[in-house]
Amino acid sequence: MAREHLATAITESLLNLVYPFLFKKRLTSKKAIISCIANEYHQIGGRMVADILEMNGWDSYFLGANTPIDEMVEFIHEIEPDMVGLSLGIEFNLPHLIQAVKSIRENFPELDIIVGGQGFRGDQTALLKEFKKVYYISSIDELEAETWSHANEY
Repeated sequence: MAREHLATAITESLLNLVYPFLFKKRLTSKKAIISCIANEYHQIGGRMVADILEMNGWDSYFLGANTPIDEMVEFIHEIEPDMVGLSLGIEFNLPHLIQAVKSIRENFPELDIIVGGQGFRGDQTALLKEFKKVYYISSIDELEAETWSHANEY
């Protein structure tokens, strides 16, 4: 466990080193909020998504780990993003992700939502089919290649 925390700290330090290079691309006027869901403490994947969007000209707001849904909804009202991204690092937190998607959808019926992370195994993405404008991104490579195309809409 201590080694995992050390690896996370080293990775976050390296991400901080490349941050100045993220602002070299022209802004697109698009905004995104990227967050880990409630009870989710694995934040590197979400941070990488926010950074990739920044590299592609988006103005991204990374909220970090364990973000309470009511506070996220309030922040969405304030920022008025074009997209919200939710990170699921552990499969056990899938009910929290579904609750977050429901809450966002109730408050923002037309807002694009991307979801992804290591917590998606097997066919859990089938649970997303009841929501419109929710897009599963299977990897960082897919996000970077298509900057979150609608290829996997549910």
